[in-house]
Amino acid sequence: MLLLSALVMASCATLTGMFSMVNCNYDIRNVTNPELLGISLTNVPDVTRLDAVSMLRLTTSILAGSLPLSATVNVGVTNPNSAAAQIGGLDWELYFNNTGVLSGSTSQNIYVAPNGGASTIPLTVQIDIMSFIKNDSRDEIFDFVNGLLNIGESTSNVALRIRPTLTIGGQNVRTGFITVKKSI
Repeated sequence: MLLLSALVMASCATLTGMFSMVNCNYDIRNVTNPELLGISLTNVPDVTRLDAVSMLRLTTSILAGSLPLSATVNVGVTNPNSAAAQIGGLDWELYFNNTGVLSGSTSQNIYVAPNGGASTIPLTVQIDIMSFIKNDSRDEIFDFVNGLLNIGESTSNVALRIRPTLTIGGQNVRTGFITVKKSI
């Protein structure tokens, strides 16, 4: 009986933590460690201002039909609730100007303290940009990269849909998606 009571109390605490996570405030804090074709874009003011060798590498890659981009999208979570928020991972989908560009998941345990506690969830993004650019135009490619990395002068809309995941009794329990939007 004592074991059953402990199990019920632990399950209630787990569900309270998941409920708190759903009711947290989310924002896209920043994008870090951006690389395009292995070229670091960390201190680049605009992709069109890369050096000649890097531009040649990018042009060759575009002509070959591939342009890999990797970065870390840092999602901020603030917990206004009186209970701690915690989950065992999440699924995510990234949209750029209303076009779904990629999705993924993380099994990282996420804990956010109550009463204004904050945490950052780093999501590793790896995508071949050429897989969704419609007409392979140089401007469209550079606008996408500049917009995603918040460099240059173009403005773009980014939406991140996240779905917290909790494991209860060996079963994954998922909530609905939470959408976080940002114009960059």
